[in-house]
Amino acid sequence: MIEPEIKILSDLMEADEKFQKERWTTHKRIGGMLKFRRIHDGLSLRKLGVRMKISAAYLSDLENGRRLWDEARIHKFITHLKS
Repeated sequence: MIEPEIKILSDLMEADEKFQKERWTTHKRIGGMLKFRRIHDGLSLRKLGVRMKISAAYLSDLENGRRLWDEARIHKFITHLKS
């Protein structure tokens, strides 16, 4: 009786792992595109970080997929590129 339950749990864990991996990959892609734009616009991590009120290290983590982007942070990034 327990074996089907273990299989279901295993399948759920596998699906969650796949979802988390795809989620991080998506955020890494977003970060890469925004990093390209920042460099293209001639802004340093430090300068844009000051504009966004975050540290250069935190911005680097975002750009390199070590932290997750949220909609507000993406909007802030784009807004401060233009200023």
